[in-house]
Amino acid sequence: MIRHLKVSRSLAELRFRELQRQTIHDAITTARLEEVKHRLATTHDTIEQISTDCGWQSANSFKNLFKRRFGISMRDYRNHSRTP
Repeated sequence: MIRHLKVSRSLAELRFRELQRQTIHDAITTARLEEVKHRLATTHDTIEQISTDCGWQSANSFKNLFKRRFGISMRDYRNHSRTP
C-alpha cells in the first residue's frame, strides 16, 4: 500500500491516524474481529479454524484479545448471537 501511495510508512500512518482516529494496525485488527464475530454468529467453524482463517497464529492470544475487546468469551458470544 505504501509503495502505491509513494509516501513513507510514517507519513502514511500519520495521515491515516488523522483521518480515521486510529492506527492502520488498529483498523486491521478491528476489521478482522468483525469478521470473527460474523463467523461466530453464522457458521459452525471451530474457534481455532476461525482464528487461523482470520490471520491469528495463536488461538489463545486471539481468544484473550476478543474477551478484552468485547468483554465476553468467543463461546458465549456465539451462544448469545445465534438466532434459534
